[in-house]
Amino acid sequence: MFDILKVKISFTALLLNCVALFSQSLPPEVTAQGDQIYCPQTQQNIVTEFNITDAENSDSTSGFYIQISAGYVLGEDQLSLTGNHPNIISQWNAAEAKLSLLPSNGDSILYSDIINAVYDVVFFSNNINVSPKTFSLTIGEANFLDGHYYEFVNSQAIPWTAAESLAENMTYYGLEGYLATITNAAEAQICGELTPGTGWIGGSDAQAEGVWKWMTGPEEGTVFWNGDVNGSAPAGMYSNWNDGEPNNAGNEDYAHITPPSIGFAGSWNDLPNNTAGQGAYEAAGFVVEYGGMPNDPDLNISASTYFNPPEILTTNSGSGCQNEMITLEATSNTTEIIWYDSQFGGVQLNIGPSYSVELSADTTFWVLASDNSCSNGLRTPVTATITASETSNFTQIEDICEGTELTLPTTSNNGITGVWSPQFDPNNTTTYTFEPDEGQCALTAEMTVTVIPSTIPEFTQIDPFCFGTTPPNLPLISNNNIEGTWNPNIVNNTETATYIFTPNEGTCVETAVMTITVNELTVPTFNLNDICIGETIQALPLTSNEGIIGTWFPAPNNFVTTTYTFTPDNGQCANITTETIEVNPFNNLEISVENISEAFDSNQIIQVSVIGGSDNYEYQLDGGVWQNSSVFQNVVGCYEHIVKVRDTEGCSNEPESSITILDYPKFFTPNADGFNDFWNIKCLENQTAIISIFNRHGKLLRQLKTTSPGWNGTYNGKLLPTNDYWFIVDYYDKQGNKKQFSSHFTLRR
Repeated sequence: MFDILKVKISFTALLLNCVALFSQSLPPEVTAQGDQIYCPQTQQNIVTEFNITDAENSDSTSGFYIQISAGYVLGEDQLSLTGNHPNIISQWNAAEAKLSLLPSNGDSILYSDIINAVYDVVFFSNNINVSPKTFSLTIGEANFLDGHYYEFVNSQAIPWTAAESLAENMTYYGLEGYLATITNAAEAQICGELTPGTGWIGGSDAQAEGVWKWMTGPEEGTVFWNGDVNGSAPAGMYSNWNDGEPNNAGNEDYAHITPPSIGFAGSWNDLPNNTAGQGAYEAAGFVVEYGGMPNDPDLNISASTYFNPPEILTTNSGSGCQNEMITLEATSNTTEIIWYDSQFGGVQLNIGPSYSVELSADTTFWVLASDNSCSNGLRTPVTATITASETSNFTQIEDICEGTELTLPTTSNNGITGVWSPQFDPNNTTTYTFEPDEGQCALTAEMTVTVIPSTIPEFTQIDPFCFGTTPPNLPLISNNNIEGTWNPNIVNNTETATYIFTPNEGTCVETAVMTITVNELTVPTFNLNDICIGETIQALPLTSNEGIIGTWFPAPNNFVTTTYTFTPDNGQCANITTETIEVNPFNNLEISVENISEAFDSNQIIQVSVIGGSDNYEYQLDGGVWQNSSVFQNVVGCYEHIVKVRDTEGCSNEPESSITILDYPKFFTPNADGFNDFWNIKCLENQTAIISIFNRHGKLLRQLKTTSPGWNGTYNGKLLPTNDYWFIVDYYDKQGNKKQFSSHFTLRR
């Protein structure tokens, strides 16, 4: 409604007659506050704060004027003075939308009386759908709009050029005058609808036909229209031509406002410079505009306040499912939003920007923008669209057998998606609930899936039986009377096998399985020993190493090698087996033992020789482990050793022989503890051998016989120290030959 390039809001009505223009060096200042929300069809004060100050200490004026300068509707809107103000007369001019506050006596009114009165000026509109209003409050009769002032100057039949000249020579409180330039709808209302009669304005196409420019004021030279009646305004420009204008009917190059009798209120026409004698089209004067010129002073002789109607700015009608909670929303330019159930009257439902409600059908609610609990005004419809909730439709699942796995459908027959709960149970009859996904306006559904317990055929287990025996027959009727067939249908008597029973018919009857064990035949084993001829045979064992019981045939014979047959008793899954007992002849053995090493060698070796037998022998030394070798190494000397021999084939004697090995002690410890206190070569004690003992320097310390107790480690009654000592022994070998052997031993203290 308002042009963004030049917004001018009117605060005063146009003057009906030319007024005497005046100026002051320091005009008074008017300040006002009162931008408010108007409650329709109520009286409401137009200001909340108001004051007049005068730097020249003046305290009065001839009058004060309040005008509905924008948004005025004749017949609906009115300003009035309330309260008791004896020094002021108020006059309401509906045509000009102006309330004049004039002195009740005398020529002037005190500022203080004006201030008190303005506080009691109220606005009223009888239209519930009231439009925004602008109120101009000013000293002086010129109409005020956004820093500009307007007045109509009566001058009948004055030419446009003369009006232009007069206007440019007029001032208003120091502001330069010029023919009005109308650049928006608010300015058009001030200069047109509230101006009585035809008046010149500052537009012309005299310079170039069809190019309409503003020729006056700050907008001088600005093109606002191109062409005739079929022309157009440049982008962003405002025009208010009457229907069929401009038509350039007879050199019509100047713009003026039509009288109320022609066209719509405030519209424009193009006329020639001189309109004298043209009846209704004769110029009655001109509209002067003040303000906006480069050298204009800053004036504060006017102030403005505004009323805005309560207004719902946006609504969110909302939609939802039947019997579900939905939320409706609205925004406004007020502090409150009231929700109703009808357009007029009805029940107040809620106060606030939203309203939540559960609905079963489409419903229209009404919202009112309210300020300070104002309940007047137009209500805006907010319709909730309700979608009927649809029942999820599923095909009933037939009864299932226990253990059957299946997936419940996640989309119903009527296209509703969702999920089931609880999780499917294949083993128990369960009722499941279907929860539709959001946004589908669908109801939950239930389905009970019946699970039939499975029947398992029962059979008596067939016992294991022996390999190769006649197999048992498989029963064709179970213990719980279920008929069917087996696969395979014949029992295998050679290996363990599993057999599957399939029922002939029946609901939820399962197959059965039976494993029949075929025991392998065991071969009995025994630990029977061969015997020597004539040796008593122990009774043959009637139980094998595997625990198999049976009998033998024939009776035992200890003189002849014989094969015996063992027959297991029945039911033991064992084979008949045979065992042979060898009867071996007796062998008489003879042995000889010889030391094949030198006397006193560090490794003494014994060699055994055998006569008789099988030539397969075993040998034993001093009761030790039997060995296959006839040679014994590292035999300890100076002791008698016993050697035995036996035939590995058995059935022989075990002859033995003794032998003594020549050796000497490697050390002794003469400390009188009873152990190794003397040194001697005991294995020569049966000979007349002589031992000579020397120190390391060759000095003879002692000479003794092997038959004596031995040397005690002294010399001339003194103890000799720990050391190595040398000896020489003279002895005779087995053949009687005289031998000598020398070596050393250690004495330890």
